[in-house]
Order: sequence, then structure tokens, then C-alpha cells
Amino acid sequence: MSAAQSDVITIDIHGHVVPASIVGHAGTYGPEIYRDDAGNAILKIGSYSIIGEGLIDGPFQVPELRLAEMDAVGVDILGVSITPLLLLYWLTPEEGAHWCRIVNDSMAEYCAADPDRLFFLPTLPLQDIEASIVELERATALGGRGIYIGSEACGKPLSDEYFWPLYAKAEATGTPILIHPYPVGQDGDPGAEKDGETHDWSKDALMAWMAGYLHQETLAVASLLLSGVFDEFPGLKFSVTHGGGAVPYQFGRFEQLTLKGSDNGTVSKPKAKQPLRNYLKNLTFDCVVHDPKARQYLVDFAGPEGVLIGSNFGGWDGVNGVDYIRELGLPADQERKILCDNAAELFGLQDKVANLQARVAVAERK
Repeated sequence: MSAAQSDVITIDIHGHVVPASIVGHAGTYGPEIYRDDAGNAILKIGSYSIIGEGLIDGPFQVPELRLAEMDAVGVDILGVSITPLLLLYWLTPEEGAHWCRIVNDSMAEYCAADPDRLFFLPTLPLQDIEASIVELERATALGGRGIYIGSEACGKPLSDEYFWPLYAKAEATGTPILIHPYPVGQDGDPGAEKDGETHDWSKDALMAWMAGYLHQETLAVASLLLSGVFDEFPGLKFSVTHGGGAVPYQFGRFEQLTLKGSDNGTVSKPKAKQPLRNYLKNLTFDCVVHDPKARQYLVDFAGPEGVLIGSNFGGWDGVNGVDYIRELGLPADQERKILCDNAAELFGLQDKVANLQARVAVAERK
């Protein structure tokens, strides 16, 4: 554990797992995990498939291997969620409820390998909001510490009043919501031809994952800010992956809309009742921003209390999130907030931090 060399327990809130026990529980969408003729590990969801080393008998399935990886990069506590490819909001409500129970049970079992160092963010069957609330209660009892949600779901933006009963529950229980996109077009066949002249980016997995995720995060946050969600639920907390997409860098454009609306009738003024910067207290952003100047700007924009360690641990663009913050050379009190305190407060991890500090103290006495 990194705390053996430092007095700061480090918390990374953005890692993914694909437990073997979920295979075959999503009806016609599988999922399947297997090796192809070339020896590649394949995750197949309906007609959508990816290659991913570590999927079979690797850290996505074996928590002890993930814990060893955490030690190697100085991460003490890791929040894990299912890969966003497996949110599967297009299952029927009954299938979705069954699927989420299997996923959350499997993630709880994964985290049981070291409950002081691993926690999970439950996924919910958003096809049915009442079922989502029931599953949230059940998954929280299993140790879940939040909600893991796509940047849109069931054909609706996150600002849609369809989600408001879930937001009311989250606000009342102090449950944070982590926004993570999933590939555009995944719910169909990404290679299928479509009518019209417009280029179908869903055919291009690289663009869908790289630029598409950032685009979706930007739209998700913009919809929440402009729609009045945070007026209705002032205590609601969202955390956004990948530094919030373009939000920190184009926030002034959102503000301009609140000031001017549109002079041609195509865009009305938003429903937000307050200056948009007042709602930044409802948002945090992880630090998966690869350019250090942009990463520093994220801290400047959101403040040291608005940034969390994130690494996309195990993902295609996974980074050392601890180093990503330490290399900025922030004042010690600001660095500590980002490395530990913000996540501990947001996700209610004070118990895990205390347990790890006690373990470190015992180790140092030996």
C-alpha cells in the first residue's frame, strides 16, 4: 500500500471489472468471454465485441491481481464498476433487473477479496425506475457506495424528469452518482448500414470510445446544469469521468446561453434558476485528462475540492492517477484533498481509510 511510504491514503474512483460470474445472464446479449483462434481474449455483447487482455484469468476477474496492480502504482483504495459496455439499458425491464442483481452480486464478491481496499458502484436497471430504487437499496446493503450510470439511458438525457424519483432517493440518502458513457451504437450492430448521408460514427469504435465519450459527458453535464435538476435537488452529487469532457474548457459558453438565450427563437433560455457556477458544488470530476496543462486547468476550474483521482484502471487509456496529481506540484493540503479526502467524503469511505491507516500503523511497528 502506498501509505507505507506516505501519510495519505490514496483513493481512485474509476476502475472497471468483468467478473466471470456474469457470463450468460443478459439473455440474447450474453455476454460471452472467450479466446478466439488467435488467442485473443474476447468480450462479446450481442453483436458487439472487443479484445481485452486481462479479461480471462486476469485482473478484470481476479481481485488479487488487481490489488497487486494497485500496489505497483500507489493506489490504496479503488472503486470498481462494471465496464460501461455492460450497462445494457436496452434489455427488457425484467431482464434488466435480473442482470443488475447478477452484476452487483458479482462485484460485491470481487470486492470481498479485500473490503478495506475495494468498493463497488452499483449499476441499476434504469428501464424501470422503481426497480432501480429497489436494486439500489439492495446493492447498498451489499456494500455498494453510489450509483454508476451512463451519460444517457433509455433514450433520455439525464435531465429528464423520468429519472427524478431516483434522484430524490439519491439526495435523501446522500448517494453520489458516477457518470460514465458507453459507446454510441452499441445497442445495435455497430457495423450496420444506415440510410442517409450522415457519417455514422458508431461504426468507428476508436472514435466512439475516444471522442464519443467526451462528447457524451459534455452533453450529460450541460443537460443537468441547464435543466433545473440542481434547483429541484440541491443536495444531489454527480461525479464525471474523464475530466468532464469539454465542460471545464467551454463552461463560459454554457453561461453565455443563460445570459442571452437565442435571438432567433431556436434556443430558449435554460430552466436553471441560478448562475451556473453555483451548481459546481454538485459536481466533481476525475483526473483522467492526459495533458498536464489541461489537468492543471481542471483543478483551477473545479477547485481542489472538485477533483478526484481517476485512472480508468485497467482500461485502454488507463493512467497512474496518483502520479497525474502529484506531478502538478500542488500545495500539500490541496493534493491531499484530491488524493483522498474528496472521495472519502463523497462516497462515504472514511471507514476504509481508517482501517487502512490502522493496517499501516501495525505494519510499521513490526
